[in-house]
Amino acid sequence: MRRYDLDNLRVIAFGLLIFYHVGMVFVPWPNHIKDVQTHEGFVFPMLFLNQWRLSILFVISGMGTYFAMSRRSGAQLAKERLKRLLIPLLFGMAFIVPPQVYFEWLDKGTFQGNYLEFYTDRSFWKPYPEGGAISWHHLWFILYLLIFSLVMIPGFQYLRKNPEALLIRKLQLLSTSTFGLYIFIVPLFIYEQYLTPEFPSTHALIGDWYNLINYGTFFYFRVSAYLSQRYILANRNEQQKAIPDLWFDGISSIDGLMVCNW
Repeated sequence: MRRYDLDNLRVIAFGLLIFYHVGMVFVPWPNHIKDVQTHEGFVFPMLFLNQWRLSILFVISGMGTYFAMSRRSGAQLAKERLKRLLIPLLFGMAFIVPPQVYFEWLDKGTFQGNYLEFYTDRSFWKPYPEGGAISWHHLWFILYLLIFSLVMIPGFQYLRKNPEALLIRKLQLLSTSTFGLYIFIVPLFIYEQYLTPEFPSTHALIGDWYNLINYGTFFYFRVSAYLSQRYILANRNEQQKAIPDLWFDGISSIDGLMVCNW
């Protein structure tokens, strides 16, 4: 069944992402291309978006992975993820990222010449930023999502087949408490406090431990929460189903916690 609510959330999230990257041209932060004049009025809205814009994308992606997993085997899910993520990533690295770097270098005076000369001379032979453009750049989200999806398939399959697993039972226990799901603040705080100083955000994959662990947590627990929710609903009788579902309030709470990662 098509989840139009998830589609709408994706559209809103990526729409905000487009406005965010446009705004990067005008704020006093480093960016590939900058306007000659910065605008301080954009800083606060940009800071506000920056706190949750990527977290919510991984949360939504976790929701989508759960629904994709519910009707596929592990091998089928891996094949589907490679098709939907790896192929667009490789295409983007070859044909979308290089023009971005080309215009960046023209703007900074790093390179002079037409695009064909840039593409054949630099982008395939030297790593960015000293050289060319064969990198994922802003497509790092797709790469990280692909890695999370493939690496976590065995764990997700285990949880789906073993609804009595410890993690599922703990999530069920937390969901019965009004403030139970707020425990997820703790790992987010630890990541921010202890990982960020040691592993600053680079999106380079190698050594980018803060982003890998932080966004991997958003992705993993969103799928796990849905698996736990499915088990709860499957074991409720009709009378219980008529009672307002505190679990869904908990799901909303965990989403709120995750997108408010400061």
